[in-house]
Amino acid sequence: MIFMIFSASKVNSNDDKGVVWGRWDGEYKDGKSPSSWSGSVKILKQWSENKMNPVKYGQCWVFSGVLVTGKHMHRWICLDFLNYFVNAATCC
Repeated sequence: MIFMIFSASKVNSNDDKGVVWGRWDGEYKDGKSPSSWSGSVKILKQWSENKMNPVKYGQCWVFSGVLVTGKHMHRWICLDFLNYFVNAATCC
């Protein structure tokens, strides 16, 4: 079932029932801090093992990593570029 990820809208769970729930307020008690993830394969495995319920939590770089991994699983060639100079409050 992991192979169904095709678009950015399917990664963001907040309004599209996607893979990762976005959160920016620093409250991560019922999940993991976005900066604690060490790879998107772990995120996709957790999502799949939990009956495709959203994984908590991610931010723009987590969404991007999950999207690129999903594309690579379909043998799509893609690269991940993040703009580190954008204000975090407006980046995602």
